[in-house]
Formats: sequence, C-alpha cells, structure tokens
Amino acid sequence: MAFSFEFKSDDIDDDECQDEEMTNSCPLETSEHDQNLKPVRWHTLEDMLQTLPSQISYTFHSIPSDPPTQLPRRDLFDIRAQLLAELDMEDASSTTLADVLISDDIKPKLYEGGFKTWECSIDLARLILHRGRFPLLNTHVIELGCGTAVPSCTILYQLLLEHPPGTPRSASNPVRTLILADYNEHVLTHASIANLLLTFANFSSTNDADSSTMEAGYGNISISSKLVDAFRSWLDYNRIQIFGMSGPWNVHFEEMVNLQLQGRKLILASETIYQPESIEPFVKVLLGLMEGGQSTEQYCQALVAAKKVYFGVGGGIDEFLSYLTQAGGDADIVWESGEAGVGRAILLIKSSHERRIQH
Repeated sequence: MAFSFEFKSDDIDDDECQDEEMTNSCPLETSEHDQNLKPVRWHTLEDMLQTLPSQISYTFHSIPSDPPTQLPRRDLFDIRAQLLAELDMEDASSTTLADVLISDDIKPKLYEGGFKTWECSIDLARLILHRGRFPLLNTHVIELGCGTAVPSCTILYQLLLEHPPGTPRSASNPVRTLILADYNEHVLTHASIANLLLTFANFSSTNDADSSTMEAGYGNISISSKLVDAFRSWLDYNRIQIFGMSGPWNVHFEEMVNLQLQGRKLILASETIYQPESIEPFVKVLLGLMEGGQSTEQYCQALVAAKKVYFGVGGGIDEFLSYLTQAGGDADIVWESGEAGVGRAILLIKSSHERRIQH
C-alpha cells in the first residue's frame, strides 16, 4: 500500500503542548513489576544540553538516498570517555554503563543498546527520506527506543533543508513537539541530543568545525554557548519543542505522554521488539499512545522497523504481529529488504479511528 505523510497543519491547536506542564516525575502508582525498573522521567532540552562536554568527536554516517545523505553521529569511544570521566566523579550509574559498553551490547533493565546505531534505524531513516517532506510541523513525533536517534535526526535534517537558520518562518507554523524516548537517561543526554545538535551544526554558521570534515568523514566540534544558543533560537523560531523521556514502557509512560500531547502523533520505533518479554509492553504503549486523547478528526500512525527474526533472543515481526492483533491493532508492511540473510521490514500501524475510516 502507499503510505502518505499528508497531515494537515490545523489538526492541533497551537497551545496544546505547554512547557510548564511538563514534569520530571510520575504521580501515578507503580506496579510491583515496575519497582525493579527505572522510573519514568521527563527531560527538558536544557537538561539534556547541559550534560554535553565542551568538545565531542563524530563520524558521518551515510543514509541511502539519491544522493546519499550524510548525518553526523557522536563516536562511541567519545561517549565512553565521558562516562568514564563521570565515573571519576562517583556517578554510579555511569560506572555500570561504562562497564557494559566495554563487554556487552545489551543488559536488560540496565542498558538496552542505545549508544549504538542499529540496522533498522537506518532503514527507517531511508524511508523518511524516500517519502519526502516529513510532517513534524504538522504533528507531534515520538521516537520510542530512540538510541542514537537517527530517524529523528533525519527529520531535523529535512526541516533544516526546508528552513535553514536565518530564513523566515511561516506564520502558520503551529507548535510541534519531538519526544526522544529511551530506557536510559544517559543515552538521551550523551547520544540522542548530541546527534540532534550535530545535525543542526552542519547547517549553522556558528559551527567552528573544519569545513573539510564531511569529505574526511569525521571531525571534532566545540559545543560552544554560541552554537547551543543558535540551536535554541532556531527551534524557538520554528516553534519546535524537544523533550526527552527515560524509563520503561508502561502505563505511566503512556499516560504522561497522552496528558501532554493531544492530537495527531506519529510514532517511530526501530529494533524495539528483539526480546519476547518486551513486545507486550511495547504494543500496549504503542496502541495507548495512538488511541489516547483523540478526537474523531485526529488519529495517529506509527512506523515500526524491525528484523523478521532475532536469532538467539526470540523476538521478531511474527511475534509482534501476534501481540498486536490480540490487542486489536492492525499493520501493513510498507517496506521490506530484498537482501539475502535476515529479512527486515517496516510496518505501518494504524489507529482504530483510521481503520474505521478505511473500512
């Protein structure tokens, strides 16, 4: 089927999402199962930006398109160095994360692999580029399990192409929100927001990096107050809000988002269904976000990119579709890899309201 991003700009009122309503804690009761997990927390843009060091190193990553799109991504060794520096400052959570980065890709309930860029996130970024202008200015976007946030950086890249720093904005632009969600707070503060800022820096005259870095494929950049202020100003000028959200997928996560974001939501997720035990809570939150707070004119969609089978851990698309169907959801495959080996696909999940319209 053909998938369209044609959301209308009048689907959400300008005042639907207010900064002052965001909170850093969840007032809801915690279930016995969730007591062993991290709490769900909001993180403001300022909170995340303040964690960045004075300088970061990065490598350009190619997203297949015509021509290929080059997005900067903070180097893993640079993240590890910051975590180890925080270890010297007796940050216990950084201590364990630094240990995991040395030995393991994933450690459940501690680290879910967010510092690395996984294959299906590139697939999702490629689909975003292929579909053309992306509607962040027409809807709220949430990236679940964002990690290095390649799909969100792709959205930002498209917006920067359309509205470079210093160009006039459209007077009709409503307030829109981008939420980066990951289990680990350190992933948001050390990787996700860093990559968004790096993406902006490529378009900004305040970027003091060597102009030859794109040709070289890597570089270093000073995180100056001038650059950060320019990033804030561009977001404000284009009426874009960015928040982070850390913690597990549960009813608290779902309700906190739905209380703040009314109207259309486009949900992005990649490599989030590799463990069978994580599929059910992911499906519940996914459908809860899509159905929550809707009016009859406002429905939501989600794009989920995943491997068809995750050998050795038991997850995959079939297991996901089984849970989704049982929960009343529906999905269409909008892209499949034609490569040999482990198959990959991107699924379009539709809200019940959209399904009723189509039928």
